[in-house]
Amino acid sequence: MKQNVIDVLMYLLEFYSDDTSIFDGDRLTIETELVAAGFPDTEVGKAFDWLESLTDLPEQESNLANRSKSGSTRVFTAAEQQRLSPACQGFLHFIAHSEVIDWASLEVVIDRVLALDTQDIDLEQIKWVVLMVMFNQPGKESTYAWLEELVYENEHRVH
Repeated sequence: MKQNVIDVLMYLLEFYSDDTSIFDGDRLTIETELVAAGFPDTEVGKAFDWLESLTDLPEQESNLANRSKSGSTRVFTAAEQQRLSPACQGFLHFIAHSEVIDWASLEVVIDRVLALDTQDIDLEQIKWVVLMVMFNQPGKESTYAWLEELVYENEHRVH
C-alpha cells in the first residue's frame, strides 16, 4: 500500500494530538518514529513541510472573516472543483455556512488540500485536513473537539 502525505498527517494527528503542538517534540525524533512505523522518508518530509506551511500562511484579510453574511457563497475555482468531489465541496460549504469554521479557516483548509500531492481527495481525508488545520489554530479548541468527534465517529463505525 502506497503511503502518502495525508496518511502521515492522519497518523501524526492521531498519535500526537494530545500535545499542544506537534512541533513541541523533536522533529528528528518524530520523523525517525514515522519512518520506523513504515512511512516513506520522502512522504514524512513532505508532511512536515505541509505542517510548517500552516504556521507560515499569512494572516487572512479581515473581509474573509466577515464573509459569512447572509446570502454569501464560496464559489470553487475550476482547479478546486477538479480536485474536490461534489461531496467534499458540499461538506466544506456546510461547515462554513453552519459557522463550524470561519471563512478564513475555510480558505486555509482549501489551500492545504490543494497543497497535498494527491489528486484523489475523498470526504474522509477532507475531514482530516480540516481537523489538522483547526488543531493548529489557537483559540479553535471547541471547533477542533467537535470535528474530532465527527472524524473519529465515522472511523469507528461498523460497516
